[in-house]
Amino acid sequence: MSHYQAIAHRIGSPGAVELGRRLSSWHDRMVAHERLARSSRQRCDDACPHAESIELWQGASEVLGEAAERLTFLKTTAANAEVSATRGETVEQRRPMAVGAR
Repeated sequence: MSHYQAIAHRIGSPGAVELGRRLSSWHDRMVAHERLARSSRQRCDDACPHAESIELWQGASEVLGEAAERLTFLKTTAANAEVSATRGETVEQRRPMAVGAR
């Protein structure tokens, strides 16, 4: 069971359990995407999991409440994707930013 699923199961609602499954799947895709991007300098496309992180973080915040704060990889990825989208950049054009950093 992934960290995401463990937190969701502690919440216990059907929505939380489904979200935990989605988050776990997203995490696996995101890690694979990051590895590929680092090794090949490949740019993001429309199927990139960076963009999905924004929606998933919003859902995690709503469904999981305070427990969502423990999902730091998701939170940081969503924050970076949101800043990049606002600036019209791809995520690869930005250096990773810690959540709360300016």
